[in-house]
This record gives sequence, structure tokens and C-alpha cells, in this order.
Amino acid sequence: GYQVVGEAGDGQEALAACIAETPDVILLDLRMPRMNGWEFLAAQEREPALAAIPVVIYSCEHHFRGERGLTPNVVCCICKTDSRDVFFNALRRATAASSAHH
Repeated sequence: GYQVVGEAGDGQEALAACIAETPDVILLDLRMPRMNGWEFLAAQEREPALAAIPVVIYSCEHHFRGERGLTPNVVCCICKTDSRDVFFNALRRATAASSAHH
């Protein structure tokens, strides 16, 4: 199974939580206050401890698929309206990518 180690109300809280907890996978919404998902990805790349952590973008925004601003650690992008199977398949891909980096 999976364990949620943190939840954040905005991008800055998410970054601080990831630095404190160093998760295996980051589930990222693009629409967050103070620091949006794109800004989070840029900040994640600058943090050595976080740079290799796989990311699943989980958002209601549909324009991100094929977006040129995606960083190499983004494993996949799924919409909040996608099925539960799509969601868990994305998590499996991300955890496999995380295992490859450990």
C-alpha cells in the first residue's frame, strides 16, 4: 500500500514538507496559492535532496499534457477526473521510478 506523509495548502508548504520528509513520490497539483506547481517543479530541481524524486502531476488543468515546462522527474500527468485505475497506475510508475533512484 501507500502512505501519505504530508499534505500542503500551497506550494511553499509543499516544498518545506518535502524537504522535511523526503518522500518517495510527490503528487503535485498545478494550481496552488503562493507557489504554483510550475514554480514548485523549478524549486524542486534546485534542491539537491529533492531533485530526483519522481513527480506525478495530479491536476484539474488539462493543458499540461505535453507541456514543455515539465522537468525530467515528472513521471506522468493525470487529471483529477481520470479513473481510479489511472491514478493507481501513475503511482505504481512513480514508485518504480523512485525505487530505481534509491
